[in-house]
Amino acid sequence: MTMTTDTQTPAAAAAAAATGGGRVTLDEVRRVLADAGINPGQTNAGRVRVLLGHRGSQETIQRALLTLRQEQVQAQAQADLADLSDNAPAPPVPAELTGMLTGMLAAAWQSAHGITQAQMLRRIERTAGERDRAEAGRATAEADLESLARDIDESRAAAEDAQAALAKATAEAQAIRQQMQEQAQAHAEALAQARALAAEREREQERERAAAAAAAALAEAGRDLMRQEMARLTDQIGELKAHLYKRAEQQE
Repeated sequence: MTMTTDTQTPAAAAAAAATGGGRVTLDEVRRVLADAGINPGQTNAGRVRVLLGHRGSQETIQRALLTLRQEQVQAQAQADLADLSDNAPAPPVPAELTGMLTGMLAAAWQSAHGITQAQMLRRIERTAGERDRAEAGRATAEADLESLARDIDESRAAAEDAQAALAKATAEAQAIRQQMQEQAQAHAEALAQARALAAEREREQERERAAAAAAAALAEAGRDLMRQEMARLTDQIGELKAHLYKRAEQQE
């Protein structure tokens, strides 16, 4: 049964712990594939390297896979020859011929599979490079997103601070406007009272001017009367003097 997991197997973990992570051997590759139940002809060096705990180079693992596949081909060829000998009675095949056929098949398989694996390795390298570039792009995009998120958070915080400052300034302006309105009302009331007092003062001054004018007129009338009385008295004194002079003349 073929397993599809790409995680490190217990055997690979134990081997990595025992060796401290070093050069990968053919036996380690054979053992990790056997533990994972993976056919050497149905996997690749990258996957095996993951199962080995990311140990060894892909080139070394690929050579081990080629060797294991060659062993599979030889075993299959021997099994096919055994089936032919069992199902169709024939003279036994010479060992030299069997070895030669097995070697030819193995060489042909190795040559074809080597070309395929070389192409696959180049394709894997290109894919790995593209994957690395994509990972770098993704990391850059994530960093940009994080930076943008921080900028958005900072902008949101600044907007909230600005909104709070605006609300505070609005409240202060409202309080100042209310205070100014109250002061204006007080000034208006004080001005109205001052105008009322000024009008009352003006009326009092008008009454005082009228009284002064009346007193002046009365005084002028008194002066005229006194002048008239003094003129009458002066006339009487003159007449009395004249009478006295006349009487004195008569007595003499």
